[in-house]
Amino acid sequence: MTVVNKTQTAAATTPKAKIFMPTHDQLVSTYRSIVESAEKHGTAKKLTRAPAGADKAPQYNVTMPRLMGVSKIAYVIKGEIYVKSTILSPTAKPTWTKVGPAPLF
Repeated sequence: MTVVNKTQTAAATTPKAKIFMPTHDQLVSTYRSIVESAEKHGTAKKLTRAPAGADKAPQYNVTMPRLMGVSKIAYVIKGEIYVKSTILSPTAKPTWTKVGPAPLF
């Protein structure tokens, strides 16, 4: 007859995963930083029209608090960040830019 002794459990050897979802404010701060960096370094690509799926994508207001007269809304579509910039005027048309890949959290 074979005797098996249990010495360790699997939970004791496996480290606990620390998974968290960033808050809305953390996402806004991160996307604002990415957008500002892309604009500063000239890596943002101007688009001629809104990207497909913009109407259903999550939106994040990345307008700097000190920036007056301009609205910047970031959209995350299929892992890419797009920004819609609008001058606050009744006749102004929005401009769209593709910033780049969104970070994986």
